[in-house]
Amino acid sequence: DIGVTGVQTCALPIYVNVWTPPPPFEPTASGFQDYGQVAAYAIPGPRFVSAGRAAKIVQVLLGLAGLLSLVRALYFIYGVNVQGQLITAHALQPDADRYNSALSAMGLLSLGLLLVSGIAFMQWMWRSVKNASILGAGEGISSPAVAVVAWIVPFYNLIQPYRIMVNLHDRLLYPLQSQPGRWLIRCWWAFWLLGGLVGEVALTSIMGSRTTVTGASRLGVMSSEALAAAILAADAVLAIVVVRQIQRLSDARLVAREGDPNRAIELVATSQRRRVTSVPFAVAAVAIIAIAIPTGVV
Repeated sequence: DIGVTGVQTCALPIYVNVWTPPPPFEPTASGFQDYGQVAAYAIPGPRFVSAGRAAKIVQVLLGLAGLLSLVRALYFIYGVNVQGQLITAHALQPDADRYNSALSAMGLLSLGLLLVSGIAFMQWMWRSVKNASILGAGEGISSPAVAVVAWIVPFYNLIQPYRIMVNLHDRLLYPLQSQPGRWLIRCWWAFWLLGGLVGEVALTSIMGSRTTVTGASRLGVMSSEALAAAILAADAVLAIVVVRQIQRLSDARLVAREGDPNRAIELVATSQRRRVTSVPFAVAAVAIIAIAIPTGVV
């Protein structure tokens, strides 16, 4: 009631809503309590492993294979001479038997060394193709696994390894371009195919000479084998240079990423010098001629 003498109030009950915080969040799976632990479960990126050591091993094996091919080429020339002496009765059958035994041993050694060199080369190529993407050279025309399979599949191995190597060279050199570098790889592949072709001709001659064995047929077989061995020896020289070329470009990208552009420029400049891109082809051609002429003379 409101009166003259004062104010009389009526007290009303007051309800206060007290906020109670929720219970702390507890994840059901361990290891996801903060972002740092979540990042620890992320899929790691590809790890860079230098192919420099593999490149050195490949070069040593190729050098040994090339040297053995050169020795076999010279030994085939000696065999042409032995065969000629047999025809003219200036040599006896025991001389031919000793020659055949030594030739068989060298053939087995050459085959084993070729297989080991091929495996090492494919391993280096696999690592180089993988590293190219890590070093920022872009995506290539094949994956590292395909770069290995390309050497094994028949007919596919006549062109695809060359294409992969050229693509790898261009990617590592990008944004620069180099026709001499491509020319070097082209010569290496041409010598490889030529050596295989001459070897197949010699093998066909061997199979044919088993039915019609004559002195002339044996002379032709050994002459073809000498030429094939000389081509493979020359191709080993070119293969060594190609491996060094690709590895040098890969190292240039690596040191550039590490903050040493001057060293990178030096490596790229070295890879384009004439003694790297042109001289090896001349050496390979001279090696083949140096074998072919004595073979023809003998």
